[in-house]
Formats: sequence, C-alpha cells, structure tokens
Amino acid sequence: MSLSRRLRFEILRRDGNTCRYCGASAPDVEITVDHVVPVALGGSDEPSNLVAACADCNGGKSSIAPDSALVAEVSTDALRWKDAMRQAAEEREAEYISQKATLNQFRKLWESHDFGGRPLGLPAGFGNSVNNFLAAGLTFSDFDELIDVAMGMQVVRGAEAKWKYFCKCCWNRIRQAQERARELAGEAEQACREVRIEVHQDSTAWNRGDILEVLGVAAQYGVIEVNEGAISEWLTAAHEGQWVRQDGVPAVKLVRSLVEARCVDTSGTRAPLSSEAITETFNRVRAQARLRREFAQHLSANSPVSEESVILVLQIVSFGDLGGDMYFGDGSDDDFVANMTRAIQTSGLDFRASFHFIYSWLHEQMPEIVTVSSLPKFAREYLECAEQIEAGQ
Repeated sequence: MSLSRRLRFEILRRDGNTCRYCGASAPDVEITVDHVVPVALGGSDEPSNLVAACADCNGGKSSIAPDSALVAEVSTDALRWKDAMRQAAEEREAEYISQKATLNQFRKLWESHDFGGRPLGLPAGFGNSVNNFLAAGLTFSDFDELIDVAMGMQVVRGAEAKWKYFCKCCWNRIRQAQERARELAGEAEQACREVRIEVHQDSTAWNRGDILEVLGVAAQYGVIEVNEGAISEWLTAAHEGQWVRQDGVPAVKLVRSLVEARCVDTSGTRAPLSSEAITETFNRVRAQARLRREFAQHLSANSPVSEESVILVLQIVSFGDLGGDMYFGDGSDDDFVANMTRAIQTSGLDFRASFHFIYSWLHEQMPEIVTVSSLPKFAREYLECAEQIEAGQ
C-alpha cells in the first residue's frame, strides 16, 4: 500500500529532509521516504518504521535487514515527534477551549443585564473587541459595571447603540487605568508613547501626526488646547469611530474641514467641538448611506409593503432632527410599526405610495420637526421630483 502524501510530508519534515543512512540532504540529493524494515520482511507503514533516505541509499538497500541500532533510533525519533505533535495539538485545543469559555462567560454577563425587561443581542465579531479589552487590562468586574452603565443609559436605544456605548465606556476605563499606571510607575513623561492605542497596524491607520494636524486647526481658533490628553482622546476616537473614507484611508482632510466648520460656527445650533461630535458625524454619514442604499433597492423593486420597509421609511423620514436610526427598528416600537404596516397593507399601497403616506402622517403629527428640508438629501430629491411629476410640471 502506497504512503499518503501527508505521511510522506511529516516524515520528511521530522527528519529535516536529510538521509538517515548517509547524512546527505536536499537539494544536493533527491530525498525519498524509505521503510527501515522492508515491507517484504514484515515492515509496517507506521512512522516508527519510516525514514528519509536519499535515492542511492534507498535503491541499494534492497530487502536487507537493517541495523537494529538504526531501527531503535528511528523509533525513538518517531515517538518524540509524535509526542511533540500531540503537545502542539493539545495546546491549540486548550487555547480554543479557554477562548470559548471566555466569550461564553461574557455572553452570559451581557445577557444577565436587560434593557426594558428584554435582553439585547451581541453583534457579530464581538469576541474580537472582548479579547482586545481583556488584553488591554480590563477584567470581568469592569465588564459587569460598564454593561450596567450602558443598559441604564435610557437615551441610547437598540442593541447596536448599546454595544457601541459599552465599547466607548471600556476604552474610557482603559485610558483611566493607563493614566493611573503611569502615575504609579512615575513615567508621566512617556505618556506620548504609552497612550497611543494601535487599533490598526498598517499604514492606513490614524497616527499621532494626523491628530496633531487636526488639533492644530482647532488650536488656531483657541478652541482646544493641544496636550497629551487631547492627543490620546482624539487618536482613540479616530480608531473607535472609524474616521475613514470608503477606501479605508484616514479621512484627515474631511475631519480638518469638520473641525474648522465647528470652530467658525457662531450660530449656536451645532454641538460644541469634541471628538464625540466628529464620531457622531461619521456615524450619521454611514447611517445615511445605508438608508440611501436600501431606499434605492426598494424603489427599484417597488416591492409589497412589509414591516421591514415601513421601518426603513420611518428611519428615513425621522432621520433629520429625530435621529430615526435610534427611534425606530430597535424593537421598542413593535406595536406602532405593526399597526402602521397593517394600515398601509389594507389600503393597498405599494412602497412608493407608503413613503408619501408615512411622510405626510409624520409631518401632520410634528409639522415643526418633520419637513421636506429635514429629510436626507436623497429622500428630499425623490419627494420633490415625485411632487413635480404629480403636478404635471
């Protein structure tokens, strides 16, 4: 019976691609796998009976019984190799079990807290964040406390928003721990190097120079004092808030323009300049892009109205001042959505008509808040175009 490719590979790797008879090695000679005790003499295909051999030694040995010392040596090497492979497998298995136990422990802790009497799910890939937090020094007691803080924040609604707020709390706790560690170690002068949290290790990550460029704009207007604390805060926010363009490159120019716009704004209608405000801007841009994409898909298909499409329209119409992504679709308004869906389905409206219906209804209920100008640009353009067509313009 011929040897499998995998078995040949393991034997050659075990013996270092070196002939066990003469010591020659590849690529100087052709190395094959040979039976120490030939098959004709009852030898088996077990690793303890296999060695790496050059073509000359293998071809000249024929079925001559081998030296017993060589058999014993090969058998010992094979056992040692087998033990090493088993130990490596056991280490991998132990690491997997430990990792799984850690994530299960966190999941139970998360689900033991609820929001409004119901548990919230965890996002896909939450394990990476948990591992990063643990590696940065957080403990499960920290998790327990910070999950409770996130769940108790009533203005933050929905599973995704709760998770993001929890992560923000974790990074704040890590920064606090780092500051305390520097105090204890007397290394405050090295804060510049210690506070930098490298979320990404490639050239596309935000770095200290990028942050200094952005903060320099604010410093010119006297809005922000550039110090190590501010650099640490904004660098962390840039990583966590994903201040990047669609191609993943840091959006330095965009953030500069946002910072400058906040600095020169005197209307009082915008939130004060902060890293949180910049992150919120990026979150809204990404949310609006998602709404625009899904809206276009429903328009092209003009599919029958469902609760999913009603939630989408509610989020679009209330996106401006209400922040619709936080107010609809998180499960807290299930009865309202279900009733609205049934009413639209009973009226026989399609998706296009349901958009006009929901907008008109919300505008009637909140005329000062829900207006054409409060709609996202893509929805405003669609509504204006549809009204012009209806008017025969």
